[in-house]
Amino acid sequence: MCAISGVFSPGQARQMAEVLDRVGARMTRRGPDGCGQQVWDDCALNHQRLAIIDLNTGAQPMVSEDGRTAVVVNGEIYNFQALRRQLEARGHHFVSQSDSEVVLHGYREHGADIFKMLDGMFAIGIWDAARGRLLLARDRFGKKPLFWLRHGDAVWFASSVDAFKAIPGLSLSINSHAVAEYLAFRYVTDASCIYREAVKVPAGHAMRFDRDLQPETSAFAQWNDGITEAGQAGKASYAEAQEEIRRLIRNAVQKRLMSDVPLGVLLSAGIDSSIVAYEMSRAGGANRSFTLGFRGLADERAAAAETAAVFGFDHHEEQMDLDVGSDFLGEAVRTCDEPLADSSIVATHQVCAAARRHVTVALCGDGGDEAFAGYNHYRTFHQALNTQVGGIAGIGNWLRHHAAGLLPRAARRRLRGSLAPWYLAREHADPWRLWLALRCVFNPEEVQRLVGGGLNLPSPSVFHQAEAAAYDYEHYLRSDLLVKMDRASMGVALEVRAPFLDDELVRFCATLPLEWKLSPDGRGKRILRDAYGPLLPMHLWERPKQGFQVPVRRWLREGALANSVRHLMNEPRAALWDVLDHDEGVLDLKRFVGGAGNEQKIWSFVVLDEWLRSATELT
Repeated sequence: MCAISGVFSPGQARQMAEVLDRVGARMTRRGPDGCGQQVWDDCALNHQRLAIIDLNTGAQPMVSEDGRTAVVVNGEIYNFQALRRQLEARGHHFVSQSDSEVVLHGYREHGADIFKMLDGMFAIGIWDAARGRLLLARDRFGKKPLFWLRHGDAVWFASSVDAFKAIPGLSLSINSHAVAEYLAFRYVTDASCIYREAVKVPAGHAMRFDRDLQPETSAFAQWNDGITEAGQAGKASYAEAQEEIRRLIRNAVQKRLMSDVPLGVLLSAGIDSSIVAYEMSRAGGANRSFTLGFRGLADERAAAAETAAVFGFDHHEEQMDLDVGSDFLGEAVRTCDEPLADSSIVATHQVCAAARRHVTVALCGDGGDEAFAGYNHYRTFHQALNTQVGGIAGIGNWLRHHAAGLLPRAARRRLRGSLAPWYLAREHADPWRLWLALRCVFNPEEVQRLVGGGLNLPSPSVFHQAEAAAYDYEHYLRSDLLVKMDRASMGVALEVRAPFLDDELVRFCATLPLEWKLSPDGRGKRILRDAYGPLLPMHLWERPKQGFQVPVRRWLREGALANSVRHLMNEPRAALWDVLDHDEGVLDLKRFVGGAGNEQKIWSFVVLDEWLRSATELT
């Protein structure tokens, strides 16, 4: 796990080497264990290293014996040993034990086809001097970031868009469309970038730049590749599918225990991370676990500690005070390249920092909710769609959701959780609009008035439960959860691996019938619960889904961040109003101060303002 960067400028790269060194230096938090740089006439590559595998001989950039091919890699390649054996059989000679060297020899042997052969999380830069060609690639889920831009007669790339600020004469301007996406979803999508001048390498794609510096993009892998061909789940019985799930999860965990440094697990009291911990305990070796909570607030610490004790883990708890200052929020915001209003990044950043004091690598449970329809919004979506069913059930549902609309606003707010499916069904007959209502913080009309530009969200021809799960993989997981974990962990030089995002496991789960994931009442993870029910402690199955919770409402109303709310209301020159309409935004702030339950909108304002100020300070 590292940070990579480079510049491709025919005939001028040597003059840019010093600037590239400064670009790399802005990412030392991602790779504090060493720095390497190689320079040619046309290209220069830089690598900031977090040493995980082959501590002694794994330095990068890695250059071929003839000096004509070089690679920089951020991530881990879990099948590198099998690939290495294949390459050695073809006559390739290795000088290290690093997984990254497999990419170098693999490219020499297979060209760009090597990318589709890699099982892992990665962002890669390859310089092919013989062809005068730069290649960039990113894994199928987009676990590792990679940005690029063209400035003058040069193409630059880096693991962090903030690193480009070291380039002289480059001016970065805010992308209003990305701001609109942020308001709607709490994140900037993977297809956009907060700066107009920069671009993200698409997940599962390779980009090729020849001497004309024009990009050519090609897909090599997507998260759902092979699903239609797989078919094995449709032929398996429910019991056989459970066994296969256990086998795939076990293999996914075991391959992610590959490390030459201490390793642990980020353990909530949820099902996914507990299953990861269970499989880690079976594999032996790694036995440290980490969780976080707030003093004086009900959280998952006790249940996580109980789980850790069952598995014999050396368990560590991190505690945060309920009332934290704006500097604490700023610390989390500054780790992000782009604004991210997922409030759990504050807790994620802190639990990663706690883990980093003991280990360099940690496993987590990310991806389980997407694979097994575990989110609460799946249940709400499922129930709302069912209100449109005819017959006796349809009449009962019709009465309930119309009755919901007759209640006073205060009563609807108190009963919001139980009435949500029927209320949403009454307001949104179209499934796509219903889904947007569930997932958006600001709806498209509100975004329009705040940003002054429309949010282009074309309606799919078909959108039901299966499409909702795919949407979360391609949007929420890729642009929020993976970004949050990468930035929070790499901000403290911790590598985090997600077994539930194993390629083979994801493909198998995508073939499972939806009714195997959702129980009749819409409760998610049905088959996962049945597969691991007899193996995990009983208390795990009796608790509601919670995760690392953050007391956003309290912070904004009573804590130091209440000052931030007042500042935004009273200061028309605040950074936020450079990108949002001041008068429209103040209306939302006043509603919140007056008692409205729109704290997620206000949190988005506060985070965006903090990010804008931090981005200016870091220039």
